[in-house]
Amino acid sequence: MWPLLIEAIAGAATGVLLAVSGGYLGPVLVRGFENGWNDLAASVVGMLIGYMVGAPLGVVAGARLLNQRGVAWRAWLGSAIGGTAIMLLAEPLRINQQPWLLMAIFAGAALVGALAGFRKKGT
Repeated sequence: MWPLLIEAIAGAATGVLLAVSGGYLGPVLVRGFENGWNDLAASVVGMLIGYMVGAPLGVVAGARLLNQRGVAWRAWLGSAIGGTAIMLLAEPLRINQQPWLLMAIFAGAALVGALAGFRKKGT
């Protein structure tokens, strides 16, 4: 129980740090385009990708510090599947009408996907 909680906290914290970094890095990568919306879109995409990369990174790092076993690539795959699924289902489920709810569910799905993927038993 405790290792899972520590992995979840490490994943969430690392995810938030990389999301903020991605939010600042995204507009830098599209600098030079004349359309003003590019900065906003790049910032949002950078934050989403940053969290989906950071959450499994924190889960794996936390698990390694606690000598827990798991598969790192499955953590990244689980995070990508969880985050992408929420973004695809945002409109049909109407969770995109509340931005704070969308981001909370996105973060939770990416983190749970990373945890589940990392700790999956079997081959």
